[in-house]
Amino acid sequence: DYSFLITKDGARGGSYDLGFKGSNPYVAINDGVWAEYVTDSGLLTNGWHQLVGVRNSSDDLVIYVDGVRNKSFSSVKSPQIVATEVVIGRRASTDLEFVGLIDEVRIWNTSLSPEDVYQQYVSHLQKFNNSQWYLSVNQSGNATTVLDDAAYTYFTSVKDNSNNENRTSTRTITVDATGPVITVITPTNATSTTNTQLDVNFSVADVSLDSC
Repeated sequence: DYSFLITKDGARGGSYDLGFKGSNPYVAINDGVWAEYVTDSGLLTNGWHQLVGVRNSSDDLVIYVDGVRNKSFSSVKSPQIVATEVVIGRRASTDLEFVGLIDEVRIWNTSLSPEDVYQQYVSHLQKFNNSQWYLSVNQSGNATTVLDDAAYTYFTSVKDNSNNENRTSTRTITVDATGPVITVITPTNATSTTNTQLDVNFSVADVSLDSC
């Protein structure tokens, strides 16, 4: 039971597929004969997932799910060069369509590193109108750990095919996951009153008060 996300496979020859075998993500590569590389576990349906297959020049293949390395393969085939066009959501020669929504399809001409894959997972670029784009990044330390408490600098840049670049100024964001210590000075604990107005005197201590 197959369903396909991206395929280069049709009457003019097959090269590669990215999709599912059952519910398990998989990559198939054809060098004249097809070979399948299937992950060990399936994905839950009715939710968005990022699925990435990366093959490098050392004949290694890595399948990533939601920014995390899921399974690796070595000594994989090299996809043959064919005249078949790339098709999204099905194979050109079959009706094995993917039932669901597909968004942000990307085919790279370089082998992505684990850091590259993760950055693609946490980043979202949206065209707002003819002159504006919105970039959001849900940044963590990596796919499994959050950022440490610290000050981080960042900037955004864009570059065209002629290597012209525009970039924002460098900005700083402080991550402080430790809550401030609040001490109530008055009224003292267990104070009771019938007054309709109460004055509270307290102190706050934190290593990064500016970020509170």
